Amino acid sequence: MEKIYVESSVISVITAKPSRDYEKYSEQLATWHFWDHAARRYKIYISAAVIDEISKGDIEAIPARLELAKNIEKLPLDEATIRLAERYVKALHLPKKAEVDALHIAVASVHQMDYLLSWNMKHIVNSHNIRKLIDFNVKNKIHNVVITTPKMFMGVKDEKKY
Repeated sequence: MEKIYVESSVISVITAKPSRDYEKYSEQLATWHFWDHAARRYKIYISAAVIDEISKGDIEAIPARLELAKNIEKLPLDEATIRLAERYVKALHLPKKAEVDALHIAVASVHQMDYLLSWNMKHIVNSHNIRKLIDFNVKNKIHNVVITTPKMFMGVKDEKKY
């Protein structure tokens, strides 16, 4: 069974109220579709970094996010993962505020996930960063995880599939 690391933005989208914004609603539909269908066919993982992030922000949304996450297997944040995240921050030239994004990528790489799903387009699902990451991982003999959005993962071309 293939393994998917689900980053905190995916959990937040799953539990969010339906958006009135077309683009955000499209993301929600794809994410709900992923969770309803693909989540049963894949082994889903998160980490303490996800729990930490979904425990912040909108006070009303926190309980639903934590409830969804409670039965998902948590991957450990060991020393090797933290060191790799620090190397990713440098290799990808990420700002300090994006250190947790590097940690998500490191968790997925160290634990040899098949996929990392995220809606974080700025630092994670970013073609320039993905290219740098692939090069860095190949050079350093580190597992390359496929980084994508739930929508891309499901192969969704338009919302009529829902």
